[in-house]
Amino acid sequence: MERLFRFRMLSVLTAFLLFATACGEKVEGEVRLIVPETQLAWEGGSQDISIVAGGAWTLEFEFDADAWARVDRASGTGNASVTLRWDANPSTDDLRYVRLVLHGGSKMSSVPLTQAKAGEVSVLTSDTPGKWMELPATNTPGLFFIYHPMPDNRSLRNYSYYYDPSARVAVWVAYPLNNGLKGTGNRPDPEPWGLDPKVPKADQAVLYKGYSLSSTYDRGHQIPSADRYAYGANVETYYGANMTPQRNDFNGGIWSTLESKVRTWAGKCDTLYVVTGADLRGASEKVQDNERKDVTVPTGYFKALLAYKKGGDFGTGTGNYIGIGFYFEHRKYENTNAAVKAQALSLDTLEDLLGLDFFVNLPADTQKTVEAQDPVDWWWNN
Repeated sequence: MERLFRFRMLSVLTAFLLFATACGEKVEGEVRLIVPETQLAWEGGSQDISIVAGGAWTLEFEFDADAWARVDRASGTGNASVTLRWDANPSTDDLRYVRLVLHGGSKMSSVPLTQAKAGEVSVLTSDTPGKWMELPATNTPGLFFIYHPMPDNRSLRNYSYYYDPSARVAVWVAYPLNNGLKGTGNRPDPEPWGLDPKVPKADQAVLYKGYSLSSTYDRGHQIPSADRYAYGANVETYYGANMTPQRNDFNGGIWSTLESKVRTWAGKCDTLYVVTGADLRGASEKVQDNERKDVTVPTGYFKALLAYKKGGDFGTGTGNYIGIGFYFEHRKYENTNAAVKAQALSLDTLEDLLGLDFFVNLPADTQKTVEAQDPVDWWWNN
């Protein structure tokens, strides 16, 4: 008897729904708000958003402060496309937030939106490479070339890098180095950990407090702080995009020893062109930044160096340039000069190992000679 009663009640409900639909009363269905870009550019702009609704709907904004965005229509019936527009953010200090809420009958859907600070970028784009001697080739899909001139003299180069946003790591950083470019001073206290304004925050590691839940990995500079002691240039070496998660016993060990040698070599020639890189081949380990975003741990590190001295005098008979490469697995090494020397190799060998093309702006004949050359005694006598 109970089963028969349930069947009759279901039949009555089904008949009612069919009757209501036939009379033009819509049964409430899915309500969904689709916003393609939730990180909004600071300059102001517009985008089309989609509304999925089975009946009447309304849109409203929940601002954190003053109203700075709007839609071309705030209500309607059924599926629709609506244009969202927003004003420029005048603040260089504060992000702006808003929640866009779609109501449809008793249902709702909402999407939070964030607008960048004035001057920040929300989309990663490449700068144009110059014909600078330190640059490797920049023709890899999915990587972005970023350039920073010296803050106090924009005709001089601070550094450039080739960035992998999927790993949140630069695959290489390139820069010229000599005593004048290095400048004078000391490592700043407190250290100015920050974000590169040319890279969206979502695409770079936020590292004010180091890598989360990790005592194994340091915030390893690719262009070292000690290679740029002038304050403005030094601050830029602390950007998250210049960091990689580097083992403590590697960063503070043999890698630090090599970095010191690089500065010594730079003082013995007119200019040393430096490429420092992170090997991501086979990398699967991740750590997290301060916002729980994944950052890839490199499997190895390398340096490619090109020394220039006017008039030569390297004792090699090869002219004004000599080159050397280094490759290290990402592990602890004995921290000795002999261990550093054991990792040295020709630039051709390093290129074959990594699939990179270094110093592409050298004249072709010079490049061929210098890159084929095994490391010469000059490196170890200076």
